[in-house]
Amino acid sequence: VYEMKNGVRYVKPYIHQYVTYAKGRWIHKNILDVLSKEFGAYPRSYWSKAIIQGNVLVNGNAVTEQYEFKNADKLLHKTHRKEPPVFGRVQLVGENDKLLAVNKPASLPMHSCGNYRHNSLKAIVSKEHLVPNQPELFLVHRLDRVTSGVVVMAKSSEFANELCEDIR
Repeated sequence: VYEMKNGVRYVKPYIHQYVTYAKGRWIHKNILDVLSKEFGAYPRSYWSKAIIQGNVLVNGNAVTEQYEFKNADKLLHKTHRKEPPVFGRVQLVGENDKLLAVNKPASLPMHSCGNYRHNSLKAIVSKEHLVPNQPELFLVHRLDRVTSGVVVMAKSSEFANELCEDIR
């Protein structure tokens, strides 16, 4: 859920569930060691607490800090997320039958990455259609998060590939 205040877009805090499967290098390794090394955005103390509180599950079950990964284990990490706010609005520049052009404000990443999941250009235009009967849009090129400017989005994956090739 988005909220706009004085030209700033906020995403209301939410529970995020990250799911992945055990990598080969994790097999027979301790879960606390693996999480601390592979997901270093959080300190070891965070992972210890998350495991103890049941916010880290393996194959749908709570485990201890001593658990060792097995082949094909499914890891789920539940966490409370609060995304950074972004400034400005995405504005339609123009469209035709094959593409849509928008003005991307600075501070807005192109796609989900790092701390941004819903506060990204791709997520916003997917949720808040800029034109009637808007199809799924495909990114053709990118601008850095801190850069504003016109972004072209294709209305089909085939045309996106064609435009990408033209740009290359």
